[in-house]
Amino acid sequence: AVVSTQSGHYGRGSDCDGGYDGQTYRPIIDRVTEHERAHRLDKSQDRFGNITSAPAAHSHDTGHSIDWNGTSILCTVKNRSQLDFAEHMAIVGRKPSMNRTLVGPKVNWIWDTLAPKICATFKKKSSDISKF
Repeated sequence: AVVSTQSGHYGRGSDCDGGYDGQTYRPIIDRVTEHERAHRLDKSQDRFGNITSAPAAHSHDTGHSIDWNGTSILCTVKNRSQLDFAEHMAIVGRKPSMNRTLVGPKVNWIWDTLAPKICATFKKKSSDISKF
């Protein structure tokens, strides 16, 4: 089983077949907990109006249910540059509908043509994140 204390790139779904791809260098369980808390407390934006949780904002905007226990770890990484690269490839290649941007962190555009092939190497792993 995948340990939820790993950092990496993760994905989740909702009842509308919308997807979300995110990344964290902290333990994934911490970021998933923040998303769920933002939804539960209706706090998907910070005090300046910036979105802090795209899945929570999606659920509140549309009324769709988010599968909080269905988080999948798509890949784990050893450093932040790999994390940014993996998120960029996933967003460009998978085009998850809940993400608020069509690109991830800044990665040279030349990689975009390879995004679908790189995404195909991501394997959804059971995350053992079922505390909700």
